[in-house]
Amino acid sequence: LSLPSDMPANIPIYPGAVLMKVQDIPSEEARNITLTLETSDSVADANTWYRGALSQNSWAVTSDKNVGGYILLKGESENIAIFTQVARQSDDGGAVITQRVQIKQE
Repeated sequence: LSLPSDMPANIPIYPGAVLMKVQDIPSEEARNITLTLETSDSVADANTWYRGALSQNSWAVTSDKNVGGYILLKGESENIAIFTQVARQSDDGGAVITQRVQIKQE
């Protein structure tokens, strides 16, 4: 399993996470690439990392909400938006990261 070869290089992806699933759905308005990642790190660590990564370089966090106990983050850079949600994987710890990359058609 690998990332789409034409996915923009500036997309922050959680370090050390294992890519479990990729969905690439194009439409007329935007292309949505949804990544499912797993890490042995905690939900809090993953959310903290994404808050930092989506606040650097050309990225800005535009939404940071707690919905039903899940942190929903949105970061934007030019024509790209990233939506992340991190859930606990099991009682043993670890986390599942759902990261949607939305690339608006220009």
